[in-house]
Amino acid sequence: MNRHPIRTILWLRWRLSRNQWSRGSVFSALAGMLFLIGGGVLAAACAVGGFLGGMFLPAEAPGWVVMLIWDGVIAGFLLFWLVGLVTEVQRSASVDVGKLLHLPVSLRDIFLTNYVASHVTPAIVILLPGMLGLAFGMMVSRGPWMGLLIPLIACFVFPVTAWTACLRGWLLSLMINPRRRRAIVLGLTVGIILVVQLPNLYFNILRPQDRQRPGVESPARDGEPGTRREPGEFFDSAPVTLLHRAVPPLWLSAGAAGLANGNPWPALLGMGGGMLLGGLGLRRAYRGARRFHLGIAPGVSRGPERVEAGRERRGGRLVEWSVPGIPAEASAMTFAFLRSMLRAPEIKFALFMPAVMGVVMGGIFLSRSGGRVEALTPFLPSLGVLWVLFGMVQLCSNHFGFDREGFRALVLLPARRRDVFLAKNLALLPMVSGMGLVLLGVMAVATGLEPWLVVAGALEMVAAFLAISLAGNVTSIVCPYRIGAGTLKATKMPAQTKLWLFVLHLLFPLVMIPLMMPTGLQLLAGRLWGWPEPLVRLGADAVLLALALGVYWLSLRGMGEWLQRREQAILQVVTQEVE
Repeated sequence: MNRHPIRTILWLRWRLSRNQWSRGSVFSALAGMLFLIGGGVLAAACAVGGFLGGMFLPAEAPGWVVMLIWDGVIAGFLLFWLVGLVTEVQRSASVDVGKLLHLPVSLRDIFLTNYVASHVTPAIVILLPGMLGLAFGMMVSRGPWMGLLIPLIACFVFPVTAWTACLRGWLLSLMINPRRRRAIVLGLTVGIILVVQLPNLYFNILRPQDRQRPGVESPARDGEPGTRREPGEFFDSAPVTLLHRAVPPLWLSAGAAGLANGNPWPALLGMGGGMLLGGLGLRRAYRGARRFHLGIAPGVSRGPERVEAGRERRGGRLVEWSVPGIPAEASAMTFAFLRSMLRAPEIKFALFMPAVMGVVMGGIFLSRSGGRVEALTPFLPSLGVLWVLFGMVQLCSNHFGFDREGFRALVLLPARRRDVFLAKNLALLPMVSGMGLVLLGVMAVATGLEPWLVVAGALEMVAAFLAISLAGNVTSIVCPYRIGAGTLKATKMPAQTKLWLFVLHLLFPLVMIPLMMPTGLQLLAGRLWGWPEPLVRLGADAVLLALALGVYWLSLRGMGEWLQRREQAILQVVTQEVE
């Protein structure tokens, strides 16, 4: 390795960072210095706290206690690591390799420099000293055998960083396309949210019996005596042991438990496996970087002609579709808006998360209630519809904020403005109905809803969508605001717009009150007067849908005229890039 060019590159990187700080404002420089000082103090505090915790851990504590402690440390480290990965993947590499390939420096040296520099992250700078301090504290309290934890920690960090470099390089090769870049960043965010929810799903849905705290006697039921679960019964069970042997990050806690029990083999095997996995990950990351800079990476090798032809072919099929019963201009704009939303990851994220969180929260509720929801069965379809629609209030209340500069095309388009609103609403309908039907299907499977209740929920979903579309059309005209590309974050809004949106969210239950009227009529007519509940509920839902459809259709003409008077002001708001 030629160290002189590498030393120069590192010095240049440090100089650029220093110049960036010095040319900024005094407040930015002070904030940066405070951030560095705070990070150093926090790292020292973690190291001292870990050492004291390990030193005062009782020497007679069983191995499963040590394993549980290290499981918590590993979970915290990986959580911070995933958050840092989402942040770092949005940035460029620490060293721009493309600008250095003409220098007498090998790609391997630049790759290793990038590998070291890109992993100076808060998870390592702050949490790694705490892990080392905990290992040294356990050496003091339990003996020198625990010193094997230090190389075991290194063999835990090495594969994590190596495979992160591999994943990061692969993602960067895919994110040459800006739209794909936004989709990947949002996908990683959703993945982190789901990973964080995994323990919640396990203990509340899959294995609710494991929620019983170890050492606590469960209450007696149906004349059967209560059972007492000892702490070691769960942590020393075969599934937990198999999990710690099969998942590489858990080799650290398995090795620590083995050392606490006087068995060094789990730690030694963990060190060997960690070095092997880390070497494979680093080799694969280097090969991926080499392929990328040679022009044969997945994101580069496809020719522009093939890409453009595929886009034209796929787009042509969608644009040629038509919606029966509506004007041709509105039909064409509907599929144009639908295509735009399908290509926008932030909109898919906004539609996807309510359904996911509904399944998660509903599963937790069912597990807590033991599946006994008979009293709430008539309300479940309406509650599911309300959950999905509440998650899309932002989309329905700001139709033109997501268009940004594309709103100019709507202003210049020789089409009736009522057709613009009709197309905007119809473009959202398949996405909302799809999410709502999925949630209704999951509820039917989990709670045993009768088919007529599922049909009633579908009718109520369309009626509620028309109601919220009507309110959203008004809001889109009165207080539009620009949404940044790739995010759901609004640009700086005036106080009037913020107040209007706050009032809209407060009034959402009032707008949805008619949605609960068919349920009330079902209970009133069925249980007091003995009328057939399915006919009453479905008939009331059909009347509600007809009324909502009539009011919505009659409002389109007035909305179109209002939009035509306000479109210049809306254009100025949604196209002005104020960050």
